[in-house]
Amino acid sequence: SGVSQGLMRWYVDRQKAEQQAQAAMETRKDWLPAKCPNCGGPLSVDTVNWTGPSTADCPYCSTNLRPAMQS
Repeated sequence: SGVSQGLMRWYVDRQKAEQQAQAAMETRKDWLPAKCPNCGGPLSVDTVNWTGPSTADCPYCSTNLRPAMQS
């Protein structure tokens, strides 16, 4: 039925979105330094302020972090 197909599509789309979010988190972990290159504050994917898919601000000094800044 249309309802069953709609529910199945919703479920599949949700699974894809969750997988993409997990992949993005893994990518972020790969380049995010353990400490801020400016203030030395500890960083993690949960504590920085994400400003884009691959940019974040340090929660302590607001330095913009990018993949090229990896030490």
